[in-house]
Amino acid sequence: MELVKAAAGAGDPGGAQALAESIPLRQLRDQALVSLVPAWARAGEGDRAVALVEKIRYPHNWGWAWALLAKATADSGDIAEARGFAARADAEARRCAVDDMDEVLGLLVDVAVATGDHDRAAELADRVEEMARSRNPAGWFKPRPLAVVLAREARAGDFGRLDALLHPPPESAVGAGGRSCGWAPGEPGDRGRVWEGDLDGSAAHPVSARLPLDARDMACVLDAVDENAELDVALALAERAKTLLETGDGRDHDVLLRSLTLLLARHGQVERATALTQGLDLDLSMAQQADMVGELARSGDTDGAEALAHAITDRRAHDRALIEVVRRLVLRGDQGRAEVVARLIDDGWAQGEALLAVARGMARHGDPDDAETLTRSIACRGTRARALAALVELSEPPRARRLAAQVVVLGGWETALPVLERILPRSVAVVVDRMTS
Repeated sequence: MELVKAAAGAGDPGGAQALAESIPLRQLRDQALVSLVPAWARAGEGDRAVALVEKIRYPHNWGWAWALLAKATADSGDIAEARGFAARADAEARRCAVDDMDEVLGLLVDVAVATGDHDRAAELADRVEEMARSRNPAGWFKPRPLAVVLAREARAGDFGRLDALLHPPPESAVGAGGRSCGWAPGEPGDRGRVWEGDLDGSAAHPVSARLPLDARDMACVLDAVDENAELDVALALAERAKTLLETGDGRDHDVLLRSLTLLLARHGQVERATALTQGLDLDLSMAQQADMVGELARSGDTDGAEALAHAITDRRAHDRALIEVVRRLVLRGDQGRAEVVARLIDDGWAQGEALLAVARGMARHGDPDDAETLTRSIACRGTRARALAALVELSEPPRARRLAAQVVVLGGWETALPVLERILPRSVAVVVDRMTS
C-alpha cells in the first residue's frame, strides 16, 4: 500500500494501479484501487478514474469510490460532472448499506457545498443525523460526519440542529410527578432515564435511554471547529458545552472538558480555558495545559503560549508544550527564536523533535548548510534520519543524494521511500515496473 501511494504521489497513477492490481488479497486490492480513483481524476484522466471505479470488486467499496471521485471532480471545478458522480455514490450507498455509510454521506455533504447545491447539502445532513440517531441508541458513537455537519452549521450561525440534539426528544412522555421523561436541566441524576408505566408513577421504572448528543459527541463537534471560526461562534459553542458539563450525567466529563478548553485556547481565550482546569487531578491538569499551549500557539499568540508552557511544572508536559511553540515559530519564519526555545528542552527525544522542525524551516528559507549542521545535533537516531529526509526534499540534487544515503544508513529504506522520487526521478516507477513485470 505504501508503494502504491508513493507511485501515485510521484505522478505515476498507471504504475500505482498496476501495483495495486497485483495485491493478492482482494479486500486490500480493492482498498488500494479506491485510493487511486481521485489520483486519476486529479491527473485530468476522468475516464480512467471512472473505469477504475467500475473495476472495483466489492459493492461496499463502490459508494466510497464514487464519492471520492465526486469530491476530486468538484475540487477541479467541474460542477455538473461532480454532481453526477455524487448521485452515483448516493445510489450505491443506499443499495449497499455499510458501517461507514454516514462517512460517505458526510463526504457528499462537502461535495454538495462545493458545488453550490445547499438544499442537497441540507438533505444529506438530515440523513447523517438520522443515521447518528438510529445507530446503537443505548451506547455512544463518535459522530465524525455528524460533528462536521454541526460544526459547519454553527460556523454559519445556525445552531438549530445542535440545540435540538442537545435537548430531550419532543416525543418524551410525562413521567412520575409530572416531570418530562429523560433528562431535565438541573437534574443530573434523571438524564438518560425514561419512565414507563402509569402517569401517577405507580408502575414506573427506569429503562435505558440517552440524549441524541452526549458529552463525548459534543466533544467531537468542538474538535471540528478550527481557529478560523468567528469568536462569537466559538463562545456560543462553549456556553452550550459548559451547560452540558453542568447538567449532564457525568459520563465522559473529562473528554468534553478537554475539547472545551482547547476550543477556547485556539480562539485566544486562555484565561477562561485555564479556569476550567482548576480542580482537576494535577497530572491531568498539566496535560490539558500542554494541549492548550499548542492551540494558543496555533492561534498566533506565541508569546502567551511560551509563557504558559514555562508555567507548566510537569517536565514531560512542559517539553511537549515547547515543541508546539517551536513548530509555530518556525511556521512564522522566526527560526532564530525557534532554535533558542528548542534548546531550552532538556529531554533528548523532545529536543530532537523541536530541532527537526527548525531544520526544516531553515531549509525552506534557503539556509541548507545551517539546516544540515543543525541536524547533526539531534541525539535520537530515528529523529535525525527523519530530519535529513525532510532536507532531501528541499535540497539540490547532489546534496539530496548525499543526504538520502545517510537517511538509509540511519533509518532504513522505509524512511527514504517517501523522498526517493526527489533523488532519482521515476525511480518509484522503475521499482513498480520490476515488481509487476
